[in-house]
Amino acid sequence: MKASRFAAILVLAAASLSQGATIISYTATSDPAGSPDGTITAGGSGTTNVWSTSTTAPGGSFAGNSGGNGDGAGAGAGANAWGIWSNTSGQSNAIHTLAGGALSVGQDIGLDFDNGFVDAGATVGVSLRNAANNNLFEFFFTGGNSTYSKNDLAGALSTGLGFTDDGFKFSFRLNSTSGYSASLGATAFSGSLTAGGGDQAITNVRVFTVGNGTGGAQRDLFFNNLTITPEPSRLMLVALGVVLVGVRRRRK
Repeated sequence: MKASRFAAILVLAAASLSQGATIISYTATSDPAGSPDGTITAGGSGTTNVWSTSTTAPGGSFAGNSGGNGDGAGAGAGANAWGIWSNTSGQSNAIHTLAGGALSVGQDIGLDFDNGFVDAGATVGVSLRNAANNNLFEFFFTGGNSTYSKNDLAGALSTGLGFTDDGFKFSFRLNSTSGYSASLGATAFSGSLTAGGGDQAITNVRVFTVGNGTGGAQRDLFFNNLTITPEPSRLMLVALGVVLVGVRRRRK
């Protein structure tokens, strides 16, 4: 097949894939229950509605400075971050639906995360879910434990990261249709997604807090700077370059 035909085919494929999840970054501006609640800082411009929220009382959401969360010593999630809180039997969730569709192989999700103090028996974390809201991957911390846990095909296991109230960067990469690598700050691990009831397409991100103290008082959950990268069309352009180089070498 001629190089020009290869190029045409792959450019069309890139155009098709670019309709999927795209490179984009969101930064907090206001309460995640509000609209708009964030600014598009890459992959576009202006304000947008990043999160939807659901709450079982007592709980709620707000925007604020995470610098005073926990002992106030860490970087946290920024001076103007999204926040959710829960109290006793309460629960708060913030959900982001990927605007471009399901996460593609080779793409990453990133989020600044600051849980502050976590009371015994309370749980905080992040879930990556399919369209039916089945958890495909989750990391969480339950008060009273010594480390953060992950929940995937292998079940609930320790990530190896000890508790911190100072915040960290959560990063997740989809390496194959079911395999992933992830990190909480400098602590890296990998595994396989849960079966998800037969659907392993990651379409939404859920941040949650369950039964954690009185709200405020250094026990809020702050999060910020949600990113989804790289753009599938960029991956296709790399593939296009590789194919064209190969075709050119064959013709020599």
